[in-house]
Amino acid sequence: MTDYLSNLPIELIEKILNDVPSFDILKCLCLDLLFISSSLKYLCLHLVNFHDISRIDLRGEQISSIENLILGNISMNLSHIYSITPSLRTLDTTINPYYFNCTEHFFPPQQLRQLSIKLFHGFRFSTIERLLYQMTSLVQLTIIAYNIYNSEIDGVAWEQILTNIITFKFLFRFHEKTWNQEPIGLEMFSTPFWLENKHWHIQYDRCTVSGFSLLYTTPYIDDTYPWEYIKGPIITKSPGPQILSFPNINHLLVTSTSPTNTEILYRFTKLQQLFVKDIGKSFYVLLNDIVPYIDISNITEFSINSHFPIDSHYSKLSGDFIVKFLFTMSHLRSISVPIDFLKLLFLYRWPNINRLEISFHICPAAARTQKQITSDEIDILYYSFNHIEYIEFDYELDVNIIKLINNIPITICCIVIYQPVNVTADTFDGFITREWLEQNTRLCNFLYSCNKQNTVTLWV
Repeated sequence: MTDYLSNLPIELIEKILNDVPSFDILKCLCLDLLFISSSLKYLCLHLVNFHDISRIDLRGEQISSIENLILGNISMNLSHIYSITPSLRTLDTTINPYYFNCTEHFFPPQQLRQLSIKLFHGFRFSTIERLLYQMTSLVQLTIIAYNIYNSEIDGVAWEQILTNIITFKFLFRFHEKTWNQEPIGLEMFSTPFWLENKHWHIQYDRCTVSGFSLLYTTPYIDDTYPWEYIKGPIITKSPGPQILSFPNINHLLVTSTSPTNTEILYRFTKLQQLFVKDIGKSFYVLLNDIVPYIDISNITEFSINSHFPIDSHYSKLSGDFIVKFLFTMSHLRSISVPIDFLKLLFLYRWPNINRLEISFHICPAAARTQKQITSDEIDILYYSFNHIEYIEFDYELDVNIIKLINNIPITICCIVIYQPVNVTADTFDGFITREWLEQNTRLCNFLYSCNKQNTVTLWV
């Protein structure tokens, strides 16, 4: 396959991986993609789970044609990236400062103009100073760094290394050890260099109870805000105009211990994904303390991780009430809910929903009906959700899989089934193989895939 692709005039590859079994396989994958075609200019590789392969040497005699590289949730040795991709113009990656500081010499691509980096630990001003050295063409710099110490924040020192940068964006999350220290002063960011020459405006958020604090350029650049650390009122300061909204934040996770700081909630103006830990106390927190302060009509994806608590007063929530709540999400397109929640929706039509995930987090004491979709309910399911294109469920769901597959509407193009992990077709009766599907269902002209975790994906 790689030999075939290498002869094609490929200019762009984007790949999102849910699972990478080993460092060796990830190394091979990275090398294959980097050298897959002599015409490849843009490569975006994103892993759902973070992997640090900085210690793996990817260098060799080959030179990649890549000019624009995005490595999501992948940390690679920066000197190796530079060595492999001398034509690089833009780079977005995570770096491990340890491996970076251990490299004596490295030579950044002369055409590198845009650099975005994330550091989870070990941030030092000297690291950035060394990073920017010899980058004569760099004009755009973005830094997201966690566990920052106050000593690394010196606006005057930063001025010296940012002279040639036109666009500078950053988000600094301070280390927990700094939370009981005095707040940082913002006078160093009030100089003509910051406000008049560069027009860079910064903002400082600090919780008055926990001491948790953030320093960032406006508008806020990340897609998430660590609001779980906000245990009380928050003070926001800025040398310039304040921007009290977070347009890049599009998702929110609600738990039973989520803070209910309305100052922060009002700033989430572009939420599209809403995740709730359970249908118990977390759902009540959502209804009573979150929903009044966010625009629920913009939500496109809604997810609940677990079912109604057994013998709990929370389980007495009115089905009509829950349905009305979902109807307020006028742009809702995707839902992930447990079976008992899903059944409350069967009496209504949901023509806007195109993605349905039936979550399976059932306690052992759950009633059988909480694990079951009857044969009649399969027909009701497809009647209620008559425009779904994607459906996902667990093998332990008590359902007639043959009928579920045979009765799929023509709109469905993808089916995902989670099977037990530590089994094989030889040891597990009912293991869903391609042959099983061909013998027991009416599927034809379909693509079949089964990964290392025995998750079956069907494209129909």
